[in-house]
Amino acid sequence: MLKVVYIAGMSRSGSTILEMFMATHPQMVSVGESLHSIMAERATQHTPEDNWPCSCGHSRQECEFWGPLLPQLRDGSLTDAFELVVARFQEFYPGMIFVDSSKELRSLELFYLPLARRGLIDLRAVHIVRDMRAWASSVTARRRKWGEKTHYVVEAYRWLWSTLQALRFLKRNRIPTMMVSHEDFTSDSERYAALLARFLDVDNGFAEEKLTRARAHELYGSPHLKFDPQRRSRIVYDSTWVHDWRPFAYGPLTIPPLVMNYRLQNVIRRNHVDIERGAAAG
Repeated sequence: MLKVVYIAGMSRSGSTILEMFMATHPQMVSVGESLHSIMAERATQHTPEDNWPCSCGHSRQECEFWGPLLPQLRDGSLTDAFELVVARFQEFYPGMIFVDSSKELRSLELFYLPLARRGLIDLRAVHIVRDMRAWASSVTARRRKWGEKTHYVVEAYRWLWSTLQALRFLKRNRIPTMMVSHEDFTSDSERYAALLARFLDVDNGFAEEKLTRARAHELYGSPHLKFDPQRRSRIVYDSTWVHDWRPFAYGPLTIPPLVMNYRLQNVIRRNHVDIERGAAAG
């Protein structure tokens, strides 16, 4: 049975470096953000991102996984396209663990849950969450750089809503889930390697020193990690948000997200205790 590991979470939460870390395991291969790759191939208008090379080092047309597949994804339903991706993976990487970093709950609901409920795949989720203050600061700065209107307080509540939505979805659908704190992962990847191995029922073959050789076919994700070998060679926490005045100035207006941010640490700790005891939360 194909084992699928789905990375859930929000953009700019550290999913790309987590995906690369997981793809250092000799039994795992990441296909990147499959939903994004499928939707981009069907789009009538394209962005500069659609010309980015694959994280494997080749252009998307020359990528051994996506290259022959992309033209086939333009027709049929989304489910048809997804089934082509899964079939290609099983043909090209027989016996390997399929890692998808799409993050969106829509992919889980449309593609993976129906297969899991029919007993066709072994589905597990890795839910990565970044500190609310760091996430809201990062997203606010990025959107303003692109000329988009937003506000730190708005992004803080978007983090709250999206995080609650993901937690409820994963619990309601009883998907075995491992929670990942981006801050804890970047400060102690060895501990997380042991937890991931236990959660996924594999030997601990994760290794930070193999990040540049990770078997990952990410067409999107963080461009800094994809195109800069030095950044991709090690796991480093981005602490620039601590110099941003907004998390401190708007603290009183973001009390509900801050409370959730604090409580989430207890949720993650309990989840890890369950994994260490051999009972992954779902």
